[in-house]
Amino acid sequence: MHSGKITKFSDRGSGFIKEDGTKEELFFDSSDLVGVSFKDLRIGDTLAFLVTKSLKGPYATRVSKLLQGKGAHSGVSVRSEG
Repeated sequence: MHSGKITKFSDRGSGFIKEDGTKEELFFDSSDLVGVSFKDLRIGDTLAFLVTKSLKGPYATRVSKLLQGKGAHSGVSVRSEG
């Protein structure tokens, strides 16, 4: 999984994420959100996501919100094995 912060929203239920460690901004659509509602997202929120390639370029899929400072996904149970 990749992570990054929301930089802006469009008026069509989508937005852009600046991926951590890069200068690249990735498009995401509200239909790709997992465990979070689009209306609950704010600029600066940290998201986890997969990067998918298309003819128009890479974009974010399976997008979930990370709890600030916790490193765990919001609404997603995390199980450690060991």
